[in-house]
Amino acid sequence: MADRSVFYGHGAYVATLLGDTQCKWFPDDPRSLGWDPAKQIGVDLAKSPAAVRSGAIKSVAIDVDDHAVYGGLTKIGPDFPLGETIGACWITEAALKRETGLAPFATPPTDCRAYELTHVLYWDGPLAGCRFQGTYAEIQNLQGTVALCTIWHPGTSLQPNASPAGTWWIDLAHAHPVEAGFTEIGPAPLPQQGALFLDLRIAGSIGLLDPKKPPLSGDDTFPAPPSGTP
Repeated sequence: MADRSVFYGHGAYVATLLGDTQCKWFPDDPRSLGWDPAKQIGVDLAKSPAAVRSGAIKSVAIDVDDHAVYGGLTKIGPDFPLGETIGACWITEAALKRETGLAPFATPPTDCRAYELTHVLYWDGPLAGCRFQGTYAEIQNLQGTVALCTIWHPGTSLQPNASPAGTWWIDLAHAHPVEAGFTEIGPAPLPQQGALFLDLRIAGSIGLLDPKKPPLSGDDTFPAPPSGTP
C-alpha cells in the first residue's frame, strides 16, 4: 500500500501550552467536559507534513496536518504564545490513539458522516502529492467516468434542513479510487450516493467550505495546493 497520512478533523480548544508548538486541547467545549484535564489531547503541531517535506521526521511520526497558512487544514497554532487557540485540529489516528486510546470517531458525529471529517494525503505511488477530502455526494447522471454530482459542504450533510453546496460534473477518475473507508460511489453496481473523496484542487475550485469545527469558529474554502505538492 502507498504511504499516506489520514487526518481526522476535530474542534480544538487549546488549554495547555507546553512549548512553541506543543499543546493540549479539549476536543469539545471544555465546559461540557467539566474542565477535566484528563480529557485533553496532546499534540506537537510541528510534527506535520511540512516536517516530513523538510526531512525532520518520517511520515509515521506525524501528529497533525499542516496549519492552514502552510496549505493544510489545521487552524490552531501554528505556534505559541501568539497562535490561534480555538479552531480545527486534524489529527492522525496514531496520535489520537496514543492520547485517548480510542479509534477515530468512536463516538460518531451527529451533524455529518464521519468521512466528511476525514482527509488523506499521499506520499508516494501514483497518487503522490495528492490530497483528498471526504464529502457526501449523490450522483444525478453518469457519462462514462464523468458524473453529475450533488455535493454537500463537508461537515453538514446530517444537519437539519441542510442544503447541498451545489451540483457539478465531476470526473471520478480524478477522485480518490473506490476503497473501503474512502470513495464508495460510482458507476453501477456501485452506490449512487455516499462518500466521494475529492481531490483538494477540485474541492477548492468549486468553492466547498471546510468543516466548521468547532461550531463557533469560521469556515473557509478549501485551499488548492500546487500540483505535485504533498
